[in-house]
Amino acid sequence: MIVDLNTTYSAINMSNVTVTVDDVVYEGNYTLIQDKNTGDLYPLVESGVPIYKKVEAEHEAWVTNTRFSHNGDSTHIYLRHSDELSLHKAELVDGTFTISKVFDDYFRNNVILSTGDIVTVPWSGDSLTWLEPDGTEHNFNYDTSQLSVPFLYADKLYAIRDSDDALIELTLNGATLDQTDALWTTNGYRPSSMNVVRSDYKMHSDCSVYQFDDTTKTITQLEPPKAYSGHVANAGQTSLYCMYSSADDNSALPSFMRFDISKAELNQPATTTIDASSGAKLDANERMAVVSDNELMFYQYPSGTFTEYYINFDAGTTVEKEVSSITAIKMQTVTQN
Repeated sequence: MIVDLNTTYSAINMSNVTVTVDDVVYEGNYTLIQDKNTGDLYPLVESGVPIYKKVEAEHEAWVTNTRFSHNGDSTHIYLRHSDELSLHKAELVDGTFTISKVFDDYFRNNVILSTGDIVTVPWSGDSLTWLEPDGTEHNFNYDTSQLSVPFLYADKLYAIRDSDDALIELTLNGATLDQTDALWTTNGYRPSSMNVVRSDYKMHSDCSVYQFDDTTKTITQLEPPKAYSGHVANAGQTSLYCMYSSADDNSALPSFMRFDISKAELNQPATTTIDASSGAKLDANERMAVVSDNELMFYQYPSGTFTEYYINFDAGTTVEKEVSSITAIKMQTVTQN
């Protein structure tokens, strides 16, 4: 099982592997982090020992740019971890990726800048915490009735001001949180903490699609939201995916939408929808993975014998596969120039 984490690293779950940590040899099932540029493998370590990180319900585990656009840092690894699903960071130290806790609780909207700075706004309370990579913490009042949840675009941190729909850039200036009007036309855009980005196109988990035009400084909605949509969006290399259903019922048949970035950039129709012929919305919501820019899959909770469902957009088909272990490899092709 391979999970593509960011432009630099993948996580690989291996069985019957031997790893060495602090001159101690371990044999068993462990999670290894691979540098995709060099091929080097590093154990994932917590409290001084290697661990095995499950990938079921992936949206609650690895914070990847396949599922979340709020992580701009490709030098570290971020994950929801422990029983509380709190935010943790793994850093390469002396040949191992060592896990440390960043925030204790899960109930936050976190944005990770490319510098490793972490900006967080709790779900409850009007405050914003800016945590620098060296551990310096800054706490600010943050009026959530006036400013939206912060979000990333082109490596910068923004929020939408409700009073005039202005796009506000947020920057840390010493111990001050500066707010500067970026002078964009937002057309009523409001960010979501659950979205994916490829190029200038962003898809929210409700299947709405937006284009950010840095030349005209304009945000344009290309696709409206859909009813009964899922918790997360997904992304391939050039495609954005979401899930929705015809009824607000976990047992309903899921439907899927693909937004093809390569077609959109050529001003061609970019949206394809497909109704699954089998499967349940709950499984698609919790366990959906991108296979390619034409195919995604979802699967039942992996216990005993269970079913995987493969959705092919070009063919318009749903193919079932009965398995006793997860067979999908969740990895995208990385092309370097």
